[in-house]
Amino acid sequence: MRRAVVSTRRKALAGVCAAGVLAGGMAGAAVPAAAATTSRTVQVWLASDEQAAQQFVTASATPGSPGYHHFLSPAAYSQRFGQSVAHVKAVMTYLTSQGFTGVRAGVNDVYIQATAPSSVGSHLTFPAAIRPDVLAVTGLTDKGPIVSRPAAAPVPVAAKAATVPCSHYWAQHTQPISPVFEGVTSSSTDVCGYSAQQIRAAYGLTKADTGQGAKIAVIEVGGQTDMFRALTDYAKANGLPAPRRSQYRTETAGVGVSRNGCLNGSLEESAIDVESLYAMAPSADQVIVDGDDCDTSNEGAEAVLDAMLAPLTGTGAHASVSIESVSYGLAYAGESATAPLALKISHAIALRAAAEGVSMLVSSGDYFGVDAPASDPDVTAVGGTTLGIGAGNQRLFETGWATTFGERTGTSGAWKNIGPTLGAGGGASNVYGEPGYQKGVVPSSMSRDKAGKPARTVPDVAADADPYTGMLFGVIVPRKGGGTYPYETFRQAGTSLAAPLVAGTVADAEQGQNASFGLLNPLLYSLSGTPAFHDIVPVSSSMPATDRGVYSAAEVYIHKKYSPGFIVGANDEEKGTGQVTVPGYDTTTGLGSPNGGAFIAGLRSGR
Repeated sequence: MRRAVVSTRRKALAGVCAAGVLAGGMAGAAVPAAAATTSRTVQVWLASDEQAAQQFVTASATPGSPGYHHFLSPAAYSQRFGQSVAHVKAVMTYLTSQGFTGVRAGVNDVYIQATAPSSVGSHLTFPAAIRPDVLAVTGLTDKGPIVSRPAAAPVPVAAKAATVPCSHYWAQHTQPISPVFEGVTSSSTDVCGYSAQQIRAAYGLTKADTGQGAKIAVIEVGGQTDMFRALTDYAKANGLPAPRRSQYRTETAGVGVSRNGCLNGSLEESAIDVESLYAMAPSADQVIVDGDDCDTSNEGAEAVLDAMLAPLTGTGAHASVSIESVSYGLAYAGESATAPLALKISHAIALRAAAEGVSMLVSSGDYFGVDAPASDPDVTAVGGTTLGIGAGNQRLFETGWATTFGERTGTSGAWKNIGPTLGAGGGASNVYGEPGYQKGVVPSSMSRDKAGKPARTVPDVAADADPYTGMLFGVIVPRKGGGTYPYETFRQAGTSLAAPLVAGTVADAEQGQNASFGLLNPLLYSLSGTPAFHDIVPVSSSMPATDRGVYSAAEVYIHKKYSPGFIVGANDEEKGTGQVTVPGYDTTTGLGSPNGGAFIAGLRSGR
């Protein structure tokens, strides 16, 4: 993901603030009641028996376990691991006594929502009797609006320089590199944007792989209002069947959800998520869960958490989806900057998802390092690759995504390697210990945290994420005076693309199955080294020169001092990033990318 907060492919939310208080960790006297002059809607998230829930999840996700793929309904999860009715009422009664109004419990008692009196500042404490019942409180802090943008600016096809045309398939057009740069004498020009047919073929999907019967939640914050129309235009442009109204719907989630929209930060993001999912699984149902982009509590983290939770509460009888695709992070600076309250809440949500049989796939980020919630051991973290697709839609090569710019002054000066600037996030977590499913698969050299202890390592799998080998998408942009502009295409990628690509492939695997897969990781790691994955290897001198870099005329606009731009492949990942692309598991691409029918068969094999 690291679209995290501000500038990344998975638009992460503008850094989650540590000022949001962990109610369960607070001490002190109760907050006195006072007349409210300023209203703030807060969510008091209730604690659950996470140790018992984790034991259940491990059993339900481990092939060969007696509890394998035995899942719970939302109501059963709350009853088994959540707070009792008496404890929920005790927290509600306390809030009312302190001047909170509109106190009500959410669906399945995951949190209590209320309006705080003005006397409550950025901290809220609870008496000892009910403190263990409270996990965290959100809504007490508001540091400003969500700010998000993609890792690299969208590249409209029409804006490409005529003298250096983009390539509709890898190396359709090549450009001499003079003087020679890192042994590369000629390179493919950047891809105009792969089509749905190209990406499906490269990842080994057939016409029969449609995701029929699967239900996918697409987590957004302020998505575009006319997404179905945009998706219809996308399907037409890509030779896909037109979407049916019945297979696509939008629901809102969160506090005081506004349909007026604030920043509309997900206009492009929602296009990437929805259209790439449709490319991989055109018959699957999509539920766009739209968190309120006007909700800036905890710098927007609350809106994302609300959206992640919504499909898991369902009607009580079952979750509303079997897969969640999450292209958001919880802090701009990654896991280390994520507020403890956000980590606690997101982990509680991940546990619930896994116990209910919902596969949660999360972008690993677009800047080097570990991001949350991708680092959670109960989600599947999706890293990124650079993908070359040939004229016959075949996969020519796939390597770890790490963009290293080469620059030169003028048109004949020597190239200067300025080092890695963007790439798929990954590495060892400093929050979560090593899960059992990674032992014996992830090398110890990659799985140590800062203290040298075995840690959860990300990513788990990967797919195309390099903006220079991205896909072609489209949006319908509202006009200020009313109406909309015509459907406009742009090229984009990042791990915001990788996560829905894998989620769509998981939907294809669910097609025709009697039940969902739930937490994928134990099964995925049991398939390590099998044909289920295409092992991602580093760029090497044995590769054709045209596959070791990409020439982009657009880079002259990004680096105004230099002309033109030249982007090298993943050669430089180890230089200062701590991440690598190597045979077998690695911290850029995990176990590898899905290998079509073998990947689908592997997921079904656990039945």
